[in-house]
Amino acid sequence: MKVKMGNKGFTLLEMVLTVGIISILIGGVAAVLPQWLSQYIMLKQTAAATEVMDVVASGIEEEMSFSRNRIWGNQGISYVTGDRVCALPLKESPAEVTYADGRLVISGRPKIYGAVFDAAFYKDMTVKLTIWETKRARDGTVVLMTQIEVFSAKGQLLCSETKPTVYYNP
Repeated sequence: MKVKMGNKGFTLLEMVLTVGIISILIGGVAAVLPQWLSQYIMLKQTAAATEVMDVVASGIEEEMSFSRNRIWGNQGISYVTGDRVCALPLKESPAEVTYADGRLVISGRPKIYGAVFDAAFYKDMTVKLTIWETKRARDGTVVLMTQIEVFSAKGQLLCSETKPTVYYNP
């Protein structure tokens, strides 16, 4: 009596072909994955830098738009807002401040009243704020111009913006 064996399972040839096809697919994914990962990291850094830039910009605008009695110098800008005397940047800020040719440059992780009280907010990024006053030609209004640049830990520029702030209380 002959016992017939059923053709159950895979042949060796089928297994070799399957493993070969899967290897080719995994190789293709492995070749593209580093590019995807670097794009993801760059997008994540840019999003974080944009958030930092927006917070700094809104803090400067909120503080300076109603400021008066502004004094510019190598320590930053001293000003009065309401009943409070304040400065930009706040004292004990981990930042370098220079003032020359009517332009104030603050580099590092400045603390800004109303927006940034903790330098850890910047994470591994730093900012460079360039602030100056200018008059608009059409109406002679004095406007505060602020250029905000956000840099990565490696010094790469992640984002930049220049914003005007109109003084409501000159």
